[in-house]
Amino acid sequence: MAALTQQEQVLGLFSNIDDPEVACKFLHAYLAPGALKIPFELCTRILSKDPAVHETVKEAHRLQNVEALDKICVYIQRNAWRFQPHLEDMNQLLMGISSNGKINLVANGEWRRPFWTPPKSLSDDSHAESETTAYIESLHIPLGNPNKEIPLIILHELGSFQYNVKLRNRLDRIFSPSSHTFLVNTSGEWDDFRWCSDTGSFNDPEDHRRYVSQFMPVTFASSVTGQALIDRMWYWLRGRHRYTASFLAVLLHSNFTSPHTLLEAKSLATIIGIHRLVPRVFLNGHLAQPK
Repeated sequence: MAALTQQEQVLGLFSNIDDPEVACKFLHAYLAPGALKIPFELCTRILSKDPAVHETVKEAHRLQNVEALDKICVYIQRNAWRFQPHLEDMNQLLMGISSNGKINLVANGEWRRPFWTPPKSLSDDSHAESETTAYIESLHIPLGNPNKEIPLIILHELGSFQYNVKLRNRLDRIFSPSSHTFLVNTSGEWDDFRWCSDTGSFNDPEDHRRYVSQFMPVTFASSVTGQALIDRMWYWLRGRHRYTASFLAVLLHSNFTSPHTLLEAKSLATIIGIHRLVPRVFLNGHLAQPK
């Protein structure tokens, strides 16, 4: 007969763990053979602060389900840091978020922010304005803040990376199934962690053109004005995604009124927050690509 493992021996020592204190002793003993030693006080804190863990441990113990208990141990080893006393406020916040059900709604695509609606412009062409407004509303761009009425371009079609080959490849390059990933402003590797700052950028003019064009009515995007604007947007806004997203938010808010004026130096610097980086190259007071 094969010798019992230490975990199996621990299972035999505890016939009932309904009592929280007994459950803590069982869990601490079951975790003991692992590479990461969890103090008994921390085990007690975890079960008292997260009753769901206690219930899961009790059910796995009742069924003598070693696989389920091993999964619980992995969860505790990965999340024990959250239950340190000095992180009490943060832990309460996380518990509140997970208990109100909103995370599940977001993950399942069932929760929607209010959609942004462009303000009424002062244009004399009411027909063109209504067409533009209808198109923008059809995009269902989330509203940033009900008080400020900011279109959150960055959240448009959030989670759709898997439907775009280039974006999916970029995501796969960042998150590897063989290692943990920290997204930081540096690169390198340490132990089993891979440090990654390569989150991508607008570095291809056609990709940039496709992205910005989706926010423009077809009649505008195909017009001389629209094509010129797209070219200028690539020249001045390529690189970080937020530059393009910030400018698009202002462009939509203006209902495409005087779009090239928005690329005037002072406006552009304020919109994307790069005052020191905007070169002093003008054409009739507007930023223009030097010849």
